[in-house]
Amino acid sequence: MPRLFGTDGVRGIAGDELNEELASRLAFAASQQFFTKDGKVLVGKDTRLSGDMIESALASGFVSGGCDVVSVGIIPTPGLARLCKETGHFGAVISASHNPIEYNGIKFFSPQGVKLRDEEEDEIEARMSQKPNGHTKGTFTKNTDLCERYCQDIASFFNLDLGGRKIVLDCAYGATYAVAPKLFKRLGADVVAINAEPDGSRINVDCGSTMPHILCKTVLEQKADMGFAFDGDGDRCIACDSQGRIVDGDKMMGILAKYMVKKNRLPGMAIVTTVMTNLGLEEHLSANGIKMERTKVGDRYVHQRMTEKGLNLGGEQSGHIIIADRTTTGDGTLSAISLVEALEETGANLSDELDLIPEYPQILLNVKVKNREEAMNSPLVAELTQKAQERLGKHGRILIRSSGTEALIRIMVEAVDEALCREIAFNTTEKIKSRYGV
Repeated sequence: MPRLFGTDGVRGIAGDELNEELASRLAFAASQQFFTKDGKVLVGKDTRLSGDMIESALASGFVSGGCDVVSVGIIPTPGLARLCKETGHFGAVISASHNPIEYNGIKFFSPQGVKLRDEEEDEIEARMSQKPNGHTKGTFTKNTDLCERYCQDIASFFNLDLGGRKIVLDCAYGATYAVAPKLFKRLGADVVAINAEPDGSRINVDCGSTMPHILCKTVLEQKADMGFAFDGDGDRCIACDSQGRIVDGDKMMGILAKYMVKKNRLPGMAIVTTVMTNLGLEEHLSANGIKMERTKVGDRYVHQRMTEKGLNLGGEQSGHIIIADRTTTGDGTLSAISLVEALEETGANLSDELDLIPEYPQILLNVKVKNREEAMNSPLVAELTQKAQERLGKHGRILIRSSGTEALIRIMVEAVDEALCREIAFNTTEKIKSRYGV
């Protein structure tokens, strides 16, 4: 039986794979395993239409398990994580992050504000056979003022005057719709906010960090200095320079790492990234005396490695960036303001910094499959990987992995030779699709 928890919590199509019964049982199991130690759990959500349904089911399971539930309403995932750390309570976020609108998800946070480890999720899953008995033991209350507390915390990190700076923010109709524009305005920026309504029927649809061309187009039209696009739950962001060029998580980390060295905030002269990070960043960091460690995909794995090694910066190409002396998980708004801080304090220009970081041609393709495990464990995938790597040699790589949140196999090929990169990527994709595709 496939593992219930994926790369980032439990996800599925709302009302189908992720229904009310599953959400209630999951909450009850979690309450029996962990939450009874504290007795209180904070619950937040993004703007998805199915959020209320899942919140009601979660609350039912938690209350039946003896927990006092506090609903904080719509809040970015990192906001809920920060509140967990400050209050010492467990937390649950209802969100499918960057996934399409029909999806939703549930992810848990510890009282330290970090996502649960694999073994902790496995312990919850092992209790899923237990069912709530329907007897109310805990309470349910709402406190939507807590989101403002998160805003105040973020603002306290920065002493910036962004007067005269025009910045575009694409909020993806998600959880940052109020938070991000408010924070940039507090710092004095001239904010152009797009897709900044709490509209769960349009969350992530042709906008946000997964569709940054909308941001780039608006930056050029508005003659803005730069822009940032967030995903539905606000734990990642992608930037754009004044020329309309995308600045992904790799490039943002490259700029931040060099700045943090100057501020004595990069212990070990190292950062943590994932297997998806472009080789160009690794070369750039090395030239600046900075080491780079890789983990498997997932910002919680990045954070775990950072904690193990005592490092302060890590993240993913997709825009999850963790700055450990300021946050415990990916925070798109914090990352965006931190990038602006680095540029303002050093007098650097985002376009110039972008030009300094090389980028190997990298092709990312997806194959929708019936069974991820069957495809990934097949001799075909092993054979395709081996043959591709032999052709790519030392100056390229191939990575075939299953999505942790969708029924997809992801193929990434990177090489100095772009033609070779494309050939291998598309041929590999077609062979997997013909055998295992839907």
